[in-house]
Amino acid sequence: MTASDDDDSISGKLVGVLASTVGLIILAITLVIPILEIIFGALYYNQCTINNNIPIFLIVSGACGTATILLMILIVRKCFLFSIELNQRK
Repeated sequence: MTASDDDDSISGKLVGVLASTVGLIILAITLVIPILEIIFGALYYNQCTINNNIPIFLIVSGACGTATILLMILIVRKCFLFSIELNQRK
């Protein structure tokens, strides 16, 4: 067993955990925070007395966070399906 075999098994286990139902539920729960940032940024747009850029920051960071988590879900699912396909070929 070499170091690259260890890396492959670790990455395979990580993909397996993240692509499991529990992993997807955790990612979905994590998706709540960026969505709330978008909501609060939109609700208080042009109403912040301290700095008018804070709601804009919330909207942008919420959109980036949402996109990141959704892409992560798609990539992990695709990797999981690809690893299942590879295991079936062996």
